[in-house]
Amino acid sequence: MNNCFALRFNLHKSGQSFEDDSELFAGIFGTSKEFIEETLRQYDEVNTASANEIKDNLKYLDLSFLEGKKILLLGDSNTSDRLSWGKIIEKILPCQVIDGAISGWRSVQLLSEIDRMLNNFKPDIVVVQIGNNDSFFADKQQSSLCVSPDEFKRNLTVIVNKVKGCGARLIINSITPSYCEKINANHSFWSASEEINELFNDITKEVAEQENCYHHDFREVFERKNYDELFYADGTHLMPLAHKKIAEHFVRFLGDCYENN
Repeated sequence: MNNCFALRFNLHKSGQSFEDDSELFAGIFGTSKEFIEETLRQYDEVNTASANEIKDNLKYLDLSFLEGKKILLLGDSNTSDRLSWGKIIEKILPCQVIDGAISGWRSVQLLSEIDRMLNNFKPDIVVVQIGNNDSFFADKQQSSLCVSPDEFKRNLTVIVNKVKGCGARLIINSITPSYCEKINANHSFWSASEEINELFNDITKEVAEQENCYHHDFREVFERKNYDELFYADGTHLMPLAHKKIAEHFVRFLGDCYENN
């Protein structure tokens, strides 16, 4: 498969919706339009294979309650990836799935854009998966996080209430675990620990409980012994296998839990 890592992430939409432009991308990445088109085709093949496997595994689920609905996905690179759980569920669910996630975002960026995005897309269901970047981006001295746990909780609470205020149903996803050894080896401004990752993930659960909305906890699909098969070398971006696992867990959650509550 063509390795054009930067191409994979939604860096250009910023809450707007328009088709990927292979000619534009060719200029950005200094390559040919044909290379971009072939790369995107290969990404689509990977997502399609994952989706077909999940549909076979979950063929018993009745997802007809989603027909005619619009789901908006909000978050960071682990949602905006073109080889992502979001792109996989697009091929499974009988509804429109909109990628509103932006690579690199923390809760503060999402909070600043949430009103515009809700107004643009008018979703029936919103899925928020934010907090990974909040949990390990630090100042230059690595003495403190750029977003404190208290600030993250405040930001997420406001985001939740804005979604509820527009009448959409809300799902807060867990954040992914941190592969701390690799994260800390990659950048001087990254400072990851399993304890901090767990703390930020616990906040997603707390806010969901306090605000009476759904929490989708997919972290059981990550086994520490298999991290090398689930994470890229930077320790934070997910390989296609991890995205497939999250997608299957999410679809099962929708079918078994969400619709029945």
